[in-house]
Amino acid sequence: METALTILYTHHLAGALDLFPRVATLLKRIKATIHTPLIVLDAGDACQWGIEICDQTQGRAAPILLDAMGYAAANVSGYVSAQGQEKLTENYLNMALVSAGQAASLMGGTVSYGESPLAGATLHIRLSLAMAVTYQPSPVGILTLQPLTAGQVGQVTLAAGQAITEIHPLLAEHLPEPTIAAALDFIREEARYYGRRR
Repeated sequence: METALTILYTHHLAGALDLFPRVATLLKRIKATIHTPLIVLDAGDACQWGIEICDQTQGRAAPILLDAMGYAAANVSGYVSAQGQEKLTENYLNMALVSAGQAASLMGGTVSYGESPLAGATLHIRLSLAMAVTYQPSPVGILTLQPLTAGQVGQVTLAAGQAITEIHPLLAEHLPEPTIAAALDFIREEARYYGRRR
């Protein structure tokens, strides 16, 4: 990757949808300090089976919120079926959904996110995670992200052939972003409505 690029990402939100509006506030604050091209990703486990809202929406609640928060792509392996992904895409979701065996093209095709790099990509962000962020700069830059907990946002800045990492914790001062809080309320009401109809 010749020019600097920053990747912000979340991982293992684990169906804690009440955190999403606060994460949105944290992301907004971090974004205000970044002066390079930026991609926001979810590295997986945003919803989990056994969590009521995730079950009621068949895992679709988390991607809808992530999309509203401006994410470019989300790893939906294990909690959104292929049929669910199709429904989300039909409903004009702006972000890319990836899972095992899939990849998404980002930033005009120069970046790919998934299991294997897409043709023409100069940077590939792997779907699998490692104990620490790793970056292999050539021939295609391969970036592997590290796991996070629900209360963290990871930041990786790629510049001059190296990866600079930082983990931002969610603090009490990160109050819920009102638009995302309202979207969450809407999703909950819709899930209750469909739950009563079953």
